[in-house]
Amino acid sequence: MARLLEIENLIVGFETSKSYTKSSEAQNAAGFMRAVDGVSLHINQGETVGLVGESGCGKSATAFSILQLLPFPTGKIVSGNIIFNDAGKNIELTKMGEKELCEIRGKSISMIFQEPMSALNPVMRIGDQVAEGLLIHEKISKKEALKEAERLLNRVGIENAAARMKSYPHQLSGGQRQRAVIAMSLICKPQLIIADEPTTALDVTLQNQILELLKELQRETGAAILFITHDLGLVKKFCERTYVMYAGQIVEHGNSRDIFSQPQYPYTRALLNSRPNDALKPKTLMTTIEGRLPTFWEWQSGCRFAARCVYAKAECKAQQILEETQTTTVRCCRYKEIKGETKP
Repeated sequence: MARLLEIENLIVGFETSKSYTKSSEAQNAAGFMRAVDGVSLHINQGETVGLVGESGCGKSATAFSILQLLPFPTGKIVSGNIIFNDAGKNIELTKMGEKELCEIRGKSISMIFQEPMSALNPVMRIGDQVAEGLLIHEKISKKEALKEAERLLNRVGIENAAARMKSYPHQLSGGQRQRAVIAMSLICKPQLIIADEPTTALDVTLQNQILELLKELQRETGAAILFITHDLGLVKKFCERTYVMYAGQIVEHGNSRDIFSQPQYPYTRALLNSRPNDALKPKTLMTTIEGRLPTFWEWQSGCRFAARCVYAKAECKAQQILEETQTTTVRCCRYKEIKGETKP
């Protein structure tokens, strides 16, 4: 399968008005902290890849870096490469200027944002917003663009699309707004869709409908999807491969079936154990992960999960090793020892 996107050793940081005196890897200089620390991942053409982890671990910063959408001027890519295969030609996105990037955004790579209400312009009609991408990127009349927007709104399941074309975002339900945002992301038939927590604000029924819709549209268009979420259940149903992220790093990567059946990294195991389980008896306490995600200035030289890990030993706090197993890539110096141990 041909490689579509390759991120190599990406480091992303944010400037802050507050200076921290503690010495750590996260801090290059006073008032500057890393949010993404050496992330590498790839996406093949036509596949769905999951990026999963707790809120604040760096998932969205990684996604925004692809299209250079980090908040200006505080967020910046410190180093690393982001290589995109655009119609057979490899291009380095981090070296592109704003004008060149505007030709990529929405056409070759599109994004579905977390909150549709903030992604939509409140004073523009839905039809105009969906059609806008075609008017920017294709030589097409407004009449033709609006016709295609109506067709796509029908396709994503918005009833009476012709009437809804004239509506403003506040006149639509949450599910309809999310469907409109999906239509916007698909209007130019992109090669890659970045879906950043696309179902967060929706109830379970709508979540399933939206995910099934995305998969169906993916089969029709052949687009690849980077699916970003903190919900492991959605990743298991939706993604062929999964990257698990913790404190700015990829800590485990592999086929989703292997990640879920034989997790190697202790954090991945803990996440899976803490999911709601139908087999739990009434009034039984759910398993939780003690502690909290370390903030940027608390990152240590060793394993960043060590302070919360039930398997941690002294060596874990001094080193971190990225190794290939038979099924996954794992950032743990003790994964072979703990593989056969009973789940905590």
